Amino acid sequence: MDRLVYIASATAARLETAQAVAANNLANA
Repeated sequence: MDRLVYIASATAARLETAQAVAANNLANA
C-alpha cells in the first residue's frame, strides 16, 4: 500500500514538473 502511495506521489510530482517545464518553454518562446 505504501508503495502505491509513493508511486502516485512521484507520478504527480513528475506531471507537475513537466507542466512547469512546458510553461517555461512557452514563456521563453
